[in-house]
Amino acid sequence: MAELEIRHLSRRFASGGGVSTVSLSVDSGELFVLVGPSGCGKSTLLRLIAGLEYPDAGEIQIGGADGDRRELVAMVFQNHALYPHMSAFDNIAFPLRLRRTPRAEIERRVAEAAALAALQIDLGRRPGQLSGGERQRVALARALIRHPRVILMDEPLSSLDAQLRERLRVELKEFQRRTQRTIIYVTHDQREALTLGDRIAVMRAGTIEQVGTPTEVYNRPANLFVATFIGQPPMNILRCRVRQTAASTTAAPPSAEPALEIGDKLAVAIPFGLGGEVLLGIRPEDLSYNPGSDAVAFEASFTRVEFVGGGYLAYATVAGQEITALLDQPVEPGRTRWLYARRRALHFFDPASQRRAD
Repeated sequence: MAELEIRHLSRRFASGGGVSTVSLSVDSGELFVLVGPSGCGKSTLLRLIAGLEYPDAGEIQIGGADGDRRELVAMVFQNHALYPHMSAFDNIAFPLRLRRTPRAEIERRVAEAAALAALQIDLGRRPGQLSGGERQRVALARALIRHPRVILMDEPLSSLDAQLRERLRVELKEFQRRTQRTIIYVTHDQREALTLGDRIAVMRAGTIEQVGTPTEVYNRPANLFVATFIGQPPMNILRCRVRQTAASTTAAPPSAEPALEIGDKLAVAIPFGLGGEVLLGIRPEDLSYNPGSDAVAFEASFTRVEFVGGGYLAYATVAGQEITALLDQPVEPGRTRWLYARRRALHFFDPASQRRAD
């Protein structure tokens, strides 16, 4: 069942930012991630859901109702927004105190929220006495105390160091699975989106480019933007010429066979209907030295190699176009070697529309 429904939502600012005709459905108990570059509109969309901004057009429903959204959602901000002069207990209790909730009820619900947020500290301590992870849990407990239908999180881990961010991602995912809360999470970090989200929405310039599970978005990007934004290092894109039923990254004459020729080595079938030019995508991790039984070959001239811990990030050119490859063995710069990719690992895009073509 859908917990959140957004229909044709628009909000534009004089600066040119905002969101345009966004439609979205988030299921109950889902951890849904909005991901995209800075300025793409993801935080604006979150503020619209929270009722902190008002749309120019469109509608938002939570739990099938149009009521006051500020009563149905709770928000966790990037800087946690804790009151520094208050104890952790008082920060968590603050939303209930505004409602003049009885003291006994406040104490019970603070204890309940702290337990759900796995907060195991002296609640009499102030934010300045807490670690980054503890402050994050206090902010989460404060969001939980009103029993919201939806929890909104605006880049809550971005100010933390890498190790703590990794640990809290695991804890947040476990919290969501344990409590079955509906969470909408904003991040610009595509790795965070892939590891956290049950589904993700990739945004650009105020619009949603693709919605799907992390594996769907990664394995079948809907367009060139999604293909190059999701994945690190980014997907390689090679521009190829299509002559009748064949394409080439080189100046080779057209072939009579309906195939895409890569470096005059092996051929792969072209998606039906492509003509003129085609953009061929290959992820760096899908390239290797091993030909295999179902592989396409690329003659690569290597220019630079970097050791990245678990392997080697190699920079090369194929038919004069730059690519990167994640390899398990180093290669000497200046050498020319064959690289191989499985046929099913290739992606095709139309250069005019930039949409997926296969």
